[in-house]
Amino acid sequence: MRNRIQASVLPALMTLVLICIMSLSVGAETVYSEGYFKYTISADAATVVEYFGSESEIVIPDYLAGLPVTRIQGRIFLSDCPVTKITVPDTVNELDDGLFSDLSNLKVVIVQSKNVNVRVPRGCVVIEDFPVYITTGGDEKDGTV
Repeated sequence: MRNRIQASVLPALMTLVLICIMSLSVGAETVYSEGYFKYTISADAATVVEYFGSESEIVIPDYLAGLPVTRIQGRIFLSDCPVTKITVPDTVNELDDGLFSDLSNLKVVIVQSKNVNVRVPRGCVVIEDFPVYITTGGDEKDGTV
């Protein structure tokens, strides 16, 4: 009887293990790197997932791999990152909460996107610098102010 139980449980256990392994590999995203940023690509957009530089002034790119950066996911900065100023481009429409919370040296965040709400540490100033697009004769011109 013991052998029959082992014979029926072993295939079921192996199937379960294979399902778990397959679900992990399907859900894993490829992480790319450009400049000091790591990012993932989904559909037709890029998501910044890590900053690994040591600059004090950071401009988050508006395009990575030719795709617009539409999201900044997680806490991409190390807590000891010396950043004092960050610029968020107008292509970004989603920021994770707490993105800037561990940056004790952060003094200024320039937000060029109307689509995000930014929470910053105490003593940090948020400057809204939205691009203005002027339509003249059917052509859009960037009249960033």
